[in-house]
Amino acid sequence: MDLGPPELIIILVIVLVLFGGRKLPGLARSLGQAKREFENPDTAATPVVAAPLATPAPAPVVVTDPASAPAPVVVPAAHQQD
Repeated sequence: MDLGPPELIIILVIVLVLFGGRKLPGLARSLGQAKREFENPDTAATPVVAAPLATPAPAPVVVTDPASAPAPVVVPAAHQQD
């Protein structure tokens, strides 16, 4: 797809009409930030991906005395899912 100068001018005029002159700098800034994050994704995504892996799994509960074990949960027949 080849965009020449006439097509770019038409697109810019449409954007100017839709967003107005006051919102264009903020729109351009947010597009630039999105482009930077897309080109270098490890800076933003690494802590989010690594965080769940860093938390240790809870230790299993070992019951040595059956009398002190928690009672089993009984679900009434009306509430059971098929």
